[in-house]
Amino acid sequence: MASVSAPGPQDIDELVAVLDNAGCTAEDWTTHVRIVCQRCSTGTLHHEHTDQALTGGHEHLLGIAGTPDTVTPILDTWAQTPGRQIHHLDDPT
Repeated sequence: MASVSAPGPQDIDELVAVLDNAGCTAEDWTTHVRIVCQRCSTGTLHHEHTDQALTGGHEHLLGIAGTPDTVTPILDTWAQTPGRQIHHLDDPT
């Protein structure tokens, strides 16, 4: 999983396409996935969470499946364009 920001949705679409073309799987989770706590994910629901997906804006949460040797250089190259930034990249190990 990666947290990135970019000026527009076309920047995110480009990153997803480049990752897909490299044999990885990538999906923008920003507006389609709701992140919940461990209690909620195991069926113990409580009221501290909303039912909304992430809010969008310039920051996006991407689900990425691929090896670090493939994903990291793609993200680094993508982030060299002004206005694009990588905030966090989970270590898949």
